[in-house]
Parts: sequence; C-alpha cells; structure tokens
Amino acid sequence: DRYRKQGYRDQLAGTLHCLASVLRLKGDLVAARSHLEEAVSISRGSGHRSYLANHFGELGRIARLEGKPADAQALLEEALATKRELGERSAVAESLRFLALLRIDSGEHPTALPLLHESLEIAQSVGARPALAENLELLAQIAALRERWTEAAQLLGAAEALRKTMDLMVEPEYQSAREAAAEQARSALGDEALEALLERGRSLSRDEAVSLAMELSV
Repeated sequence: DRYRKQGYRDQLAGTLHCLASVLRLKGDLVAARSHLEEAVSISRGSGHRSYLANHFGELGRIARLEGKPADAQALLEEALATKRELGERSAVAESLRFLALLRIDSGEHPTALPLLHESLEIAQSVGARPALAENLELLAQIAALRERWTEAAQLLGAAEALRKTMDLMVEPEYQSAREAAAEQARSALGDEALEALLERGRSLSRDEAVSLAMELSV
C-alpha cells in the first residue's frame, strides 16, 4: 500500500511479483495471476523490460500449472527473448529450464535436452548453485525416462549434494522430478544398487556432475 500511495511503481510491481510467487506456491493461482496482471500493466507503463519479462516468466509457470501449455510456452518464449536481448544470463537459464519442463510434460524429452544443456552451461559459468541443482534434477528425470539408470541416480546424488550446501526449499517442479526419477531407478535397480549410485553422485565435483549431465545426448 505504501508503494501504491507514494507512486513507487517499479517497487510496487516487484512486490506484486513476489506476492504472486508465494501465492503460486500455495496453490492460489487465481490470486497469483491477478497480482501479476497488475504488475504487467505497471511495468509495461514504465517501460521496465526486465521486470516485464520476469512477470511473463511467472505467468508462464502459472499457465503450466493451469494446464495451458500453449499459453505457458508463448509467455516463456517472450521472457526468454527479452532476457537474451538484455544479456541477463541467469534469467535466460531459468526461462530455458521452464521451457524444458513443458517439453518433458508433453513427452518430448529429446527436445528438452538441448534447452537443459544450455541452461546448465550458463548456470555453471555464473556459479548459480540453485540453478545447477535444478538442471541436474530435470536431467536425471530425462535419464530415467530413457532407462539410463546409472546416470539418473548419479545426477540425483550430485543434485542432492549441491542442495545440502544451500538453505533453500525445493520448488514443486524439481521435487516431482527428483521423486519420479528416484522411484523409477529404484524399481529398476533395487535399493542397494540405487544407494551406491546415489553415493557416487554425491561424491562428484560440480565439474564432474556437469560433464556427466552433458553426456546425455539427443
């Protein structure tokens, strides 16, 4: 309310965006969308392209949860194009990751792979540990879908080790990917073999984990 009353429009847009993210995590997609639509209007009026792209990216995540993949893709592609133009590499990596999620959702994991590889390379180059873990988890899911159990388990272990260095919640998309890959690998390998491979993954350096992930080919 203070930002609204004092006319701090960029700050208001940022606050609305943050509130929308919290509401999305709580499952209140209607309220989240309402906040974001106001944020879009504000950022469009102020010409703040970076904020606007952020809002489109969050709206894309909401559209995915609403079961509207075409809308989600259009929003995420617009966010990606703007972030590329602005040179915001971490945001580019995030947009690529969510576009890959859409491909995985629709069973098109071969086309998700190059998106995740590019996202992973950016995350590694900028030292973004949360993004590294998230990419590794999605790549583990793809490895499991291809029945490449050794890679799937080691990537899960590497992501787990990375997450232990951070005090961050696992967002639902990545928790689902972790659980799906682990369950498929456990069914194929058994508990003992899976745990051995997870432990091997936990012992990998970041560079080794990235190299393993990049070896997954189309």
